[in-house]
Amino acid sequence: MQASEILFCIFNYREAANAEFLYRELRPFFECHIIDADSGEKPDPCGGDTVYLPNVFYSGMMHYAITMADKGHYPYLFFICSDVLMSHEALMQLKDILLSESFEGVGAYCP
Repeated sequence: MQASEILFCIFNYREAANAEFLYRELRPFFECHIIDADSGEKPDPCGGDTVYLPNVFYSGMMHYAITMADKGHYPYLFFICSDVLMSHEALMQLKDILLSESFEGVGAYCP
Protein backbone atom coordinates (compact mmCIF):
# COMPACT_ATOMS: atom_id res chain seq x y z
CA MET A 1 0.00 0.00 0.00
CA GLN A 2 1.21 3.51 -0.77
CA ALA A 3 1.07 6.29 1.83
CA SER A 4 -0.75 8.48 -0.71
CA GLU A 5 -3.63 5.98 -0.70
CA ILE A 6 -4.29 6.43 3.03
CA LEU A 7 -6.32 9.08 4.80
CA PHE A 8 -5.61 8.95 8.53
CA CYS A 9 -8.15 10.60 10.85
CA ILE A 10 -7.84 11.23 14.57
CA PHE A 11 -11.17 11.54 16.34
CA ASN A 12 -10.87 13.98 19.23
CA TYR A 13 -13.07 14.86 22.17
CA ARG A 14 -11.24 16.65 24.97
CA GLU A 15 -7.91 14.90 24.48
CA ALA A 16 -6.22 17.64 22.47
CA ALA A 17 -2.68 16.99 23.72
CA ASN A 18 -2.74 13.35 22.64
CA ALA A 19 -4.56 14.19 19.40
CA GLU A 20 -1.79 16.63 18.57
CA PHE A 21 0.88 14.04 19.49
CA LEU A 22 -0.73 11.45 17.21
CA TYR A 23 -1.04 14.03 14.44
CA ARG A 24 2.60 15.11 14.67
CA GLU A 25 3.77 11.48 14.65
CA LEU A 26 1.62 10.39 11.69
CA ARG A 27 1.53 13.53 9.51
CA PRO A 28 5.01 13.06 8.02
CA PHE A 29 3.84 9.77 6.50
CA PHE A 30 0.10 10.13 5.75
CA GLU A 31 -2.51 12.69 4.88
CA CYS A 32 -3.75 13.28 8.40
CA HIS A 33 -6.59 15.27 9.98
CA ILE A 34 -8.00 15.73 13.45
CA ILE A 35 -11.78 15.62 13.56
CA ASP A 36 -12.86 17.39 16.74
CA ALA A 37 -16.37 16.85 18.10
CA ASP A 38 -17.05 20.07 19.96
CA SER A 39 -14.40 19.56 22.61
CA GLY A 40 -14.06 23.33 22.96
CA GLU A 41 -10.32 23.23 22.32
CA LYS A 42 -9.31 25.84 19.74
CA PRO A 43 -7.41 27.27 17.90
CA ASP A 44 -6.10 24.61 15.56
CA PRO A 45 -2.53 23.66 16.57
CA CYS A 46 -2.07 21.64 13.39
CA GLY A 47 -1.92 24.22 10.62
CA GLY A 48 -5.49 23.92 9.39
CA ASP A 49 -5.72 20.13 9.52
CA THR A 50 -8.31 20.13 12.31
CA VAL A 51 -11.99 19.96 11.42
CA TYR A 52 -14.35 21.28 14.10
CA LEU A 53 -17.79 19.70 14.21
CA PRO A 54 -20.66 20.07 16.65
CA ASN A 55 -20.94 17.20 19.13
CA VAL A 56 -21.87 14.57 16.56
CA PHE A 57 -20.44 11.63 18.50
CA TYR A 58 -18.35 8.93 16.84
CA SER A 59 -20.93 8.16 14.16
CA GLY A 60 -20.86 11.77 12.96
CA MET A 61 -17.07 11.87 12.99
CA MET A 62 -16.96 8.59 11.05
CA HIS A 63 -19.43 9.96 8.49
CA TYR A 64 -17.28 13.07 8.04
CA ALA A 65 -14.10 10.99 7.68
CA ILE A 66 -15.73 8.75 5.07
CA THR A 67 -16.87 11.85 3.17
CA MET A 68 -13.30 13.22 3.26
CA ALA A 69 -11.89 9.91 2.01
CA ASP A 70 -14.48 9.75 -0.77
CA LYS A 71 -13.85 13.34 -1.91
CA GLY A 72 -10.08 12.80 -1.84
CA HIS A 73 -10.35 9.46 -3.68
CA TYR A 74 -8.52 7.63 -0.89
CA PRO A 75 -9.05 3.87 -1.14
CA TYR A 76 -8.10 3.46 2.54
CA LEU A 77 -9.29 5.26 5.64
CA PHE A 78 -7.67 4.62 9.01
CA PHE A 79 -8.73 6.31 12.19
CA ILE A 80 -7.75 6.38 15.82
CA CYS A 81 -9.48 7.98 18.79
CA SER A 82 -7.48 10.59 20.68
CA ASP A 83 -7.85 8.77 23.99
CA VAL A 84 -5.77 5.85 22.67
CA LEU A 85 -2.24 6.10 24.03
CA MET A 86 0.55 4.82 21.80
CA SER A 87 4.29 5.33 22.04
CA HIS A 88 6.38 6.71 19.22
CA GLU A 89 7.77 3.20 18.69
CA ALA A 90 4.30 1.64 18.45
CA LEU A 91 3.17 4.30 15.97
CA MET A 92 6.23 3.68 13.80
CA GLN A 93 5.46 -0.04 13.88
CA LEU A 94 1.87 0.73 12.83
CA LYS A 95 3.20 2.93 10.00
CA ASP A 96 5.48 0.12 8.82
CA ILE A 97 2.62 -2.38 8.84
CA LEU A 98 0.33 -0.05 6.91
CA LEU A 99 2.98 0.61 4.27
CA SER A 100 4.16 -2.98 3.87
CA GLU A 101 1.01 -5.10 4.03
CA SER A 102 -1.74 -5.50 1.46
CA PHE A 103 -5.19 -4.73 2.80
CA GLU A 104 -6.95 -5.31 -0.48
CA GLY A 105 -10.37 -6.77 0.14
CA VAL A 106 -10.33 -5.91 3.86
CA GLY A 107 -13.43 -4.07 5.05
CA ALA A 108 -12.29 -3.55 8.61
CA TYR A 109 -8.92 -4.22 10.18
CA CYS A 110 -8.25 -4.21 13.89
CA PRO A 111 -4.95 -5.39 15.36
